[in-house]
Amino acid sequence: LERIIRCRKVDGVILMRSGGLLPREKQLLTEHKIPCVCMMHVVHNADFLSYFISDSTYAGQMAGEYMGAFPDYAPYYLSLNLQEEKNEIKTRVDALRQGLASRGQTLPDDHILTCDLSTKEAYQFIMDHAALFQSRKVFLLTHCDVVALGVREALRQLQIPVPQQTQLLSWDDIPLSSATKPALSVIHISAEGMVAEACRELRGMIERGEENRTHMLFPPKLIIRDTTLPLPDSCKQQIDYGTYHLSFQEVLLALGKGAAVSALFAYIFYRSMLVFGFMLPLC
Repeated sequence: LERIIRCRKVDGVILMRSGGLLPREKQLLTEHKIPCVCMMHVVHNADFLSYFISDSTYAGQMAGEYMGAFPDYAPYYLSLNLQEEKNEIKTRVDALRQGLASRGQTLPDDHILTCDLSTKEAYQFIMDHAALFQSRKVFLLTHCDVVALGVREALRQLQIPVPQQTQLLSWDDIPLSSATKPALSVIHISAEGMVAEACRELRGMIERGEENRTHMLFPPKLIIRDTTLPLPDSCKQQIDYGTYHLSFQEVLLALGKGAAVSALFAYIFYRSMLVFGFMLPLC
């Protein structure tokens, strides 16, 4: 990154790393006045950035209210062993507890589980804790779809009925979550919306030389599919079940044809919605 910045080959940067900027990276961006926007995660050491992120607090509260509508199911949250995700995890847990509390339920500390970020590790985690899911009804929220896919397969292997015995709700909505059966119920993150708005913002900063401080929160949506039950009639509330889809052509339009390759990388990244972050230089 430093080499291409010093060679004046970077017009702007899209930051998608949850851990934020390294001190040297921040120095380079400010020293060379490189426009930069942040997507997906709040970056606590880069207050000079514009943000286009999902509203995790709203998402957590919404998930908690939904899970709390089923008092016969014990709520659990399967988190990640990732230090760089600790702030995001805390935000989600706090919000989840608020949502559950509105339904008269709680999330004890021992109901917050952790595993590594992989489908294989999530599968093994459930197999190692099979007794938990065999002995009681559980409503499990996973940190992301990558983990949920492993959970779903383990529950199938254990012959635990989904959603009758275990309800499974995930976070993200990658294509695989609905392309395979049973389709995952999800907290849908408007990744395409974030990409489009961030690209528009960055293009404007590059063309006009402005240093904007735009902060946009994108509300998530609850999509109920096969792995959870419909809300009981007594708990019905207005929920937007739709999803927001944006074509790659629309993303290009927002950013400009000159940045086609970089826009393609951003679009592919968000279609897969992996939580590993990185920085995309727009050359």
